Amino acid sequence: MLSRLARLRSGVPPVSVWVAAALLLLSSMIWGALTPATRAPDEVQHLNSIVRLAHGDGWPKPGDARLERAILDVRELSGAVHDGQRTFVAGSVNRTPTGELFDNLPPTGVNQRASLATLEHGAPQLSNQMDQMTQHPPGYYAVTAAVFKLVGAENWRYDRMLYFLRFLTGLAIAASVPFCIYYATRDLTGRGSTAQAAAFLPLLIPQLGFVGGAVNNDGLAIATASVLAALLVRVMTAGPTTRRLVLVAVAAGAVCWMKGTGLTLLPAIPLALAIAYWRTRGDGGVRGWIWPFVRNTAWVLGLTFVLGGWWWALNFVRYGRIQPAAYETPSVNGPVLSLGNFANVFQARVSSSFFGNVGLLEAPMPTVFTRTLTFALLALLVVGLWPNRRWGERAVFVLSIGLTAGTLFATTYAGHRVTHNLPGLQGRYLFVLLVPLLVLVAVGLDRVLRLLRVPSRWLLFAVPVVGVAVTAVGLLLGFRLYYLVDGQSVGRALDVYLGWSAWSWTVVAGLAAAMVLCCVVLAYMLGRTGGRVEADGVVPDGAPGRTRLAGAPGLHAGAAPFQVSVPADSAHAPTGAAADG
Repeated sequence: MLSRLARLRSGVPPVSVWVAAALLLLSSMIWGALTPATRAPDEVQHLNSIVRLAHGDGWPKPGDARLERAILDVRELSGAVHDGQRTFVAGSVNRTPTGELFDNLPPTGVNQRASLATLEHGAPQLSNQMDQMTQHPPGYYAVTAAVFKLVGAENWRYDRMLYFLRFLTGLAIAASVPFCIYYATRDLTGRGSTAQAAAFLPLLIPQLGFVGGAVNNDGLAIATASVLAALLVRVMTAGPTTRRLVLVAVAAGAVCWMKGTGLTLLPAIPLALAIAYWRTRGDGGVRGWIWPFVRNTAWVLGLTFVLGGWWWALNFVRYGRIQPAAYETPSVNGPVLSLGNFANVFQARVSSSFFGNVGLLEAPMPTVFTRTLTFALLALLVVGLWPNRRWGERAVFVLSIGLTAGTLFATTYAGHRVTHNLPGLQGRYLFVLLVPLLVLVAVGLDRVLRLLRVPSRWLLFAVPVVGVAVTAVGLLLGFRLYYLVDGQSVGRALDVYLGWSAWSWTVVAGLAAAMVLCCVVLAYMLGRTGGRVEADGVVPDGAPGRTRLAGAPGLHAGAAPFQVSVPADSAHAPTGAAADG
């Protein structure tokens, strides 16, 4: 009994990881409070599909769903549309000479911010405008609609109803990404300090906070993809037990229910299982691991199909396409770019929107800011990919990254050749890769520090500090892009913001204060332990010849909050499980 409790406790993430998750959630909540209502990509359509399912009206074929008039009224009341015309925020690059500035509109009075139920006048009425979200699986919308109905959000003020749905997106990301990055980095490297520091890396992506502060299906897509990636690392490093394989199939099935961007992760499953079985049973020769690999991979993929993959097969049977389109992208008069020129446009737009392009993808953050972050991430990614031990995990990561980025490039270029337009160049589509990308970045950081002979525990100081600083800069830039009109004062911008905000200044200040409090708690804990990350049964960080023991490292009885133990699990110890580095 005591050994089981100790084993369970060993799997609990340390305090630092919980602080990282809290900071990421608060970042999303502040972005949700900062971004004007309905001014995130397709937010009106996402809201409409949630409300339709909450009303019990089902999931129409792609192209058949229509927007509710009440939701169009919400868009008008929130200032995204005025007199039937789109408005533009201060930093918009798409503003037309006659386009009205959002910041010049008088904010809708609090007593005029009706609930959706009030705006529906007893029964939903449909408009002629399309809701294209039924081209996606209904997983996110069904889960969110159930919560929406459970809490009675339809009867809340429209701006607070929208903020609640934004909070759910941020919660899905914060409750999964930092923990999955921590576990995957720890399993890959065996270094507790590197793993804990890696949990703070999502703070270096301001766009992730923006996405987490909006109503969209990306939140659960990112969450399920992150869980799947972390499970595959665990299977490769600790062995393919039946329980782990079932969890892989469940996570993969959940990925299938969220969004098509996650499908490119599924081919990594057979590769990860092949590596896992070769490591654990390779001593028995080809026959010793090939047959268990084939047998178990077959039922894992079969269970994945039963749990969610059938949705995409049904699309192919019905529409002749795995991902049907609700509407065709309009063609424009213009040249077709060569492959090289399109590649330049692709990398510029995707990198910009990966790190910072807010509003309706109309207000990009300064190029120097996004390019600096892009260069830093790519440089560390290359260092993390440099050949060393753990080639198997790198192969799985490279396959996932290559398929996802390659599919995005191929589909967008094919669309460009037909329409001469530039559709779908959005960095957030790569957020399903957060675990592979940021784990490799963490490995790269660890290698750079060891090359400089700096103890890796110092990452626990540096990464949170830089992450919080980048988050703060991103929020300030977002405020400027939304509300600070050239030639006008910051005071006026604050007045405009608070005039439209769903919350009073005390609530917004409280969110900022909560972030500061998290930083204080982290600083106190690091100061109390001196940043020490000790390990039972392994060579301390920075020492040569460290060996990764199988199992689930975490807090051991009586350990300080940042101490990590690595219990041996000889029953599932994989072959060749040496630590990275």
